[in-house]
Amino acid sequence: PNKFDVAKGDVRLQGIVLDIDEISGRSLKIERQTWRLTG
Repeated sequence: PNKFDVAKGDVRLQGIVLDIDEISGRSLKIERQTWRLTG
């Protein structure tokens, strides 16, 4: 494990949201998401 410094300034969390077909297991839709963290 590595220790990381706490971010400062414009902090963002990024990821993806997948919509998956339950029968085929293939993705139907992929959305990139960015959340700006405040506080």
